[in-house]
Amino acid sequence: MDRSGVVLAENMEINEAFGLMLDKKADFAAVVSEDEKPVGTVSFFDVADCAVNSSSESKNVVSDIMNGAFSTIEENSRNEQKKIKEAIKDTMPMVIVDEQGSYRGILSMWEIVDILKQYLDYLERMLDNIDDGIIAIDENNKIIYMNKTYRQIHSIEDNELIGKNVQENFPESRLMEISEANDNIIVEDPLHLNFSGATVMPLYKALKGDDEKYLGAAAIIKDYNEANSIYIGINEINQFNNLVGQIFDNLKEAVFIVNSKLEIIYHNEKFQETVPRSFNGTIYQKEIRTTLENKFKIGKIDVFHENIELSNNTELSLIGIPLCGINQNLNNIVVIFQDISHIKELKTEISKQEKLLSYYKNKITKLPDEMVCESENFKKVVTTALKVADSYANVIIEGENGVGKELIANLIHNNSGRADKPFIPVNCGAIPDSLWESEMFGYEEGAFTGANKSGKMGIFEMGDGGTVFLDEIGEISLAGQVKMLRFLQNKEIAKVGRKETKKVDVRIIVATNRNLKEMVGNGTFREDLYYRLSVVKLVVPPLRNRKEEIKPLALKFLNSFNDRYGKSLNISKDALRLLENYDWQGNIRQLRNVMEQSVIMCDRIIQTYDILIDNIEEDNVEKIKQHHQLKGIFNDDDILNIPLRTRALEQELILEALKRSDNNKSRAIEMLNIGRKTFYKKLKEYELT
Repeated sequence: MDRSGVVLAENMEINEAFGLMLDKKADFAAVVSEDEKPVGTVSFFDVADCAVNSSSESKNVVSDIMNGAFSTIEENSRNEQKKIKEAIKDTMPMVIVDEQGSYRGILSMWEIVDILKQYLDYLERMLDNIDDGIIAIDENNKIIYMNKTYRQIHSIEDNELIGKNVQENFPESRLMEISEANDNIIVEDPLHLNFSGATVMPLYKALKGDDEKYLGAAAIIKDYNEANSIYIGINEINQFNNLVGQIFDNLKEAVFIVNSKLEIIYHNEKFQETVPRSFNGTIYQKEIRTTLENKFKIGKIDVFHENIELSNNTELSLIGIPLCGINQNLNNIVVIFQDISHIKELKTEISKQEKLLSYYKNKITKLPDEMVCESENFKKVVTTALKVADSYANVIIEGENGVGKELIANLIHNNSGRADKPFIPVNCGAIPDSLWESEMFGYEEGAFTGANKSGKMGIFEMGDGGTVFLDEIGEISLAGQVKMLRFLQNKEIAKVGRKETKKVDVRIIVATNRNLKEMVGNGTFREDLYYRLSVVKLVVPPLRNRKEEIKPLALKFLNSFNDRYGKSLNISKDALRLLENYDWQGNIRQLRNVMEQSVIMCDRIIQTYDILIDNIEEDNVEKIKQHHQLKGIFNDDDILNIPLRTRALEQELILEALKRSDNNKSRAIEMLNIGRKTFYKKLKEYELT
């Protein structure tokens, strides 16, 4: 809406205003204040009359003759029609203003009438395009309007019956009754009209003015056949709704449908069981209301799933399915929810266990490369070591020689906050008693005969911030134990030849293959030192009690020594079984030595006799022989056993053929001059696939 018109200032002289309106041929003009707010209107006739009769000295400016009673309308207003009707009724122009009330234009009476005519034309076109037939009469029962659908139902020309009496032309119609009863009439049965032969379903409605005065009546009719089809369709929809309702009622989840006002328009039986008895048909939980309000604000949404925790600690799993209208606007949401409070503790526990698992999984990835952890009893030791890694507690590791006590100490250090600081291993049994103090605490220049001229830093000082691992702690003399105890108590060192002390931050991990408790009992190890050291005690099981780890350790050592000596040897299945059934008094260290010697001495696949001949102590040979004689693997004349030697030779030849053919099996078969079936049978038999 943009009709700028003529605008006059309040203090503008009459003659000037007359000239301006005459020039613009304006019937009306708006009068505005200094801040451009409309304050009145004037007509051309009033201005002209005042200008011609200028003898009146009291009327010199526009404000003297303006009409302060005027109607305003906002530009781009969606509700013009009512105000335009009022303006026509009062025969006054309308001033157009913006949202702030400032002047934007003026509508004359003729322009207002033109706008109203446009509205009437629009209304008539709209009524002509609806599917229902409409007829209207005035208070004298004269037909004043029939829309296009009504005319088509009755085969009437455009204006054929306008102005005619409705009773004379449609005697079956009940419009006359409305004029008498002044009320609406709904007809449930179809009505047959003799005038046109049409059968319709009518609705009669009284037309009233603002003062409730009767102005006429209207009938809205629908073709009966069409209405009957709609009725059948509605009935089918109702049947379908009942079916859907039965399905929903048998779900274990609560279901409800909510509209944009958050009113629940449907819910199943489970919903009634889930919500409190005080439920009154609206969404009462703030958290659910907020969630659904946000979805309706967005307008177009996909299916969503959210977990919502209510203020009473109830947790709901909520699934929302949008229902959109023809225009794709969001009309309703189907909500499916389930109370999952009963699994909240389970979720928390699972989360806790997952975090713990993740923690130890990350820790396990920091295991030393040479460590194999397959047996349950060794896994427990590793798990405990990882648990204490981040603490400051002293740790004592007990176990036989060669079980990997230093590996455990390394594991603790590398998974602690000291991992980037020194890790210093010390073999206490290799330090003479006379040098123990100077080695551990250091000494000053010239502290004793033969001392380094510049002095020496002690092991505890070198390990400052890190970890010192004292292996064979049981070999320390009682005098050394006293000094060790004092250090553990105050974490201070005093170099030999120096009185001043120095604080150091070092973690102590000790290891022993001796029974320290027994040593405490016989007085060779201080009890107070024992308890100071053994805040956490780990006992590493011997390799004979960790059978699951023998094979992977043997293969790991085999690969390592193959790389070192430039070989590519394999080991037979029988040889691995032999290793797994040996008791390994020397533990992992002994197994490592056996594998290294076997790689050095062999130029082909490592067989049982290669391991027995030079590497296993005589007192264990008989035990192994007895074990394998039962299984048909080993006998006294093993080295002369033709079938066993043949098996070994076959394995070596197959491996050599695969090596020369770059693992091309077809070429290897040609080299070996055997059948394909035999070749693959041998691969499976010797586990070479």
